[in-house]
Amino acid sequence: MLAFMPGPAVAVEESDPANGLRTIYLTFDDGPLPGTAEVLDITRRLQIPVSMMMVGKQVSIGPREGALFEIAVRDPYTFVGNHSNSHANSHYARFYSNPAAVVADIDENQQCLNLNNRIVRLPGRNIWLVCGRLKYDLFSGVQAARMLARDGYTMVGWDVEWEHDSATGRPIQSVEEMVRDIDEAFEHAFTPGHVVVLAHDEMFRNVTEDAALFILLKSLKSKGYAFRTLDKYPACQRTNPSGAEPAVKVNIMKEERQP
Repeated sequence: MLAFMPGPAVAVEESDPANGLRTIYLTFDDGPLPGTAEVLDITRRLQIPVSMMMVGKQVSIGPREGALFEIAVRDPYTFVGNHSNSHANSHYARFYSNPAAVVADIDENQQCLNLNNRIVRLPGRNIWLVCGRLKYDLFSGVQAARMLARDGYTMVGWDVEWEHDSATGRPIQSVEEMVRDIDEAFEHAFTPGHVVVLAHDEMFRNVTEDAALFILLKSLKSKGYAFRTLDKYPACQRTNPSGAEPAVKVNIMKEERQP
């Protein structure tokens, strides 16, 4: 049995983006992992909606991971999206060299997790392809993204990342730095007024990191921001009427070197 019991809910006034408030979309990648239960506990207690972009192979590792997935799917504050079945086995250049295999991997995850949405975050790439608007960090994933879009998928990247040490999982930016980064991200977001924040479940597996996440979310809530899940993202804003892709190149990540 999964050793996870949600904590008591904390009453927090609900924000409505229809009132013109700036909206934040909190996303957590690569789960289920150590830290997923802690994220679910904190966001439920604060009643803040979040999106968990999950990996099929992670869900199938064992009963704990499977149970975490089921908890997330049932949680009224949590949206579960597609983050691939294999996470490219951490060999991103090789993965994207075969776009058809990327599509098959995303399709497999869609079926295995029985997802009722077609919202995708591609592994190892910050690629947006939303109703004809394309933005990417590395071109090697663009062909796969276009093929997925033709199959009805929407690729959502991120506007700001809470970075972490890959060896320890510890967050790099402080809470104060993250609040500043999110404030500033509204000036250059993919969709004006809507900021997508990326974090990873494994960052919050220890008590000190859990406290940091709790403090960050309380701080953002106190600033009057609204919170929504990725299925509520205004996907068709600023759609190009000609149907062509206005591609925008952005330098977000460095090209990886694969063995």
